[in-house]
Amino acid sequence: TEFSMDGRVGNPIKSLFNKPDSVPNTYVKLQASGLREDAAQSTIPFLDSQPIHGEPDFPLGGVGLFHKGDDAFGGFLALRVFSIDQPKYMSEEIPDNLVATYNETLTED
Repeated sequence: TEFSMDGRVGNPIKSLFNKPDSVPNTYVKLQASGLREDAAQSTIPFLDSQPIHGEPDFPLGGVGLFHKGDDAFGGFLALRVFSIDQPKYMSEEIPDNLVATYNETLTED
């Protein structure tokens, strides 16, 4: 499904608020900015170059793109990172051989 950019022809840098407004499983077509706004000299949406990271660091499960913008402006395409579902890959039980190894390591002088 296409994410509608109808009426969003303004320069995104001039927008005061750029909030996430796309939904999953949609795509955005690049287009020229408005003829009246800046003589259609910009391709919108712009690419957001802000660094992304997790606090604290986490295993990376995936990367995605999303659109953030305002009603009258072209907005930005930005990256989003996802962590993995850690409980899915972790077990509460520690095998006996690892328990023995840990105990030996802790008691060595």
